[in-house]
Amino acid sequence: MKFQKMPLKTRIFSSFIIILLLVSIIPILFISLSNSQENVENETLVNSMMLNSHCDHIASEFTAHLSALRSSFRAISDHSDISEILGWVANNSTLQDEFANYSYPTNGDFYPQRINHTEIYQKLYANFETLYYSNLHISAIRLFSKDGNLIVGMKFGEQAMKDYKGGRQWFKNALEFPVSDVCYMSPISLNQLNTPALRFYKPIVINGTIEGIFHIHYDAPFVLDAISSCIQCSQHYTILIDSNFEDTITGEFLGEMYVLNTLDNRSCFNVSTAGQIEFKVAMFETLAIDEIGTIILNGDEYYFSWQKVSFNQREWHALHLSLASDFTKSADSILRNNMIILFIVLVLVAAIATSLSFYFSGLIARSDEKVEQAELETEKLRRLLPICASCKKIRDKENNWHQIDSFLTTHERIDFTHGLCPDCIQKLYPNLMDN
Repeated sequence: MKFQKMPLKTRIFSSFIIILLLVSIIPILFISLSNSQENVENETLVNSMMLNSHCDHIASEFTAHLSALRSSFRAISDHSDISEILGWVANNSTLQDEFANYSYPTNGDFYPQRINHTEIYQKLYANFETLYYSNLHISAIRLFSKDGNLIVGMKFGEQAMKDYKGGRQWFKNALEFPVSDVCYMSPISLNQLNTPALRFYKPIVINGTIEGIFHIHYDAPFVLDAISSCIQCSQHYTILIDSNFEDTITGEFLGEMYVLNTLDNRSCFNVSTAGQIEFKVAMFETLAIDEIGTIILNGDEYYFSWQKVSFNQREWHALHLSLASDFTKSADSILRNNMIILFIVLVLVAAIATSLSFYFSGLIARSDEKVEQAELETEKLRRLLPICASCKKIRDKENNWHQIDSFLTTHERIDFTHGLCPDCIQKLYPNLMDN
């Protein structure tokens, strides 16, 4: 209301002050927003590089652990006691004749039941015991004959006197592999030991013929826990996917399966989810190496980096994830703080501009009042007429004296009509007044 009551000139001036100050804020606002956007882009780049670096680290750690286990397995599988007992079983005619006429059950207990008392058996089993208790993270170690029956074995620290006859697909695959010194690793699986395991197996060749399969289960948690703990970042998650999980009993490929998932540990090694998890191999084929992907998991958006891990004819995908809301958290916080500061500055500028406008408007108003007062006083002074105290003549600006009626007629454009007042009538015509 006060603003509306101001004179037009004052309102225009006040508006000009406010607009001038507000317009001066625009470059500051633009620069601040540009810097905030640059901060977001820089943080996105840094976090993308960090995701890629962590993912590369995870992949290299996994490969390093697998390589260490393979080296350990090769050293064990080359032990002479293994080939010695396989050759002894193959060349023991009495044992082979009995085996040929034996209707054995599918649990494959023929050899342990007949040779566990022999020195050659006891020597190899003692070696297995030593390996198991040497903290090599072995959960099972077994030697099978090429006919699929167990010869010597240990599981979870106990002697295995029987085992399934080698009708499993992995065993058939092992026999079909080319003869070489390469060990073959089957998929990580819960199928056999009810615990996640990395299965390494190797055909044992004697005189150019495969006589048996040597096999070790290494504890998968030993490897996976080391991988999941190698990256210590809040709100960051590690995932390892078997790219095409194979049922080691039937040999059927079931599709992608979580091997490690720090986002949801319950989803790991769940064979029933194979081929039905959120991540698909085809998804990675659309992304370039080091390109950051996005995915929705349980209603939340995540950014992820990925790396293919190939090892011994098996393939995995290592991923490192971060919540999208945390990906630019610092930059978003800076942007939010900048917006708050800009808002406060804007309010302060508006307040200052308003105060200044009212202040200057007050000055203008007071100045106008003084001018108006001076004009009134000047007008009053201008209206004072010098008049003779005796004859009542009036002096003009040229110092000429005039009769009152003549002066007013000349200067004020007033015309006179003549008459007599009662006093003059009494004085001039007393008789007329008596009548």
